[in-house]
Amino acid sequence: MTMQSGDSRSATRGSLSGSIIIYDLDGTFIDTAEDLWRATNHVLVKAWRKPVPLEVVRGFVGHGARAMLEQGFAYADGAPL
Repeated sequence: MTMQSGDSRSATRGSLSGSIIIYDLDGTFIDTAEDLWRATNHVLVKAWRKPVPLEVVRGFVGHGARAMLEQGFAYADGAPL
């Protein structure tokens, strides 16, 4: 939609026409826990830690990457969560 000088139509009307992309990084729409589990375990193994079970990592999802890794390291090191 092209707006011209003096056009009375709202600048926002029609400006959202087209495609909308939604990023679902915390698994709200798509279950991404398995991907996050693999990524967490990749980091843990590179740091010489034991991998964490999927069921455990699933509980870490949704609090951000830093928290997920901190909890993964804590679990791998035997700390109570």
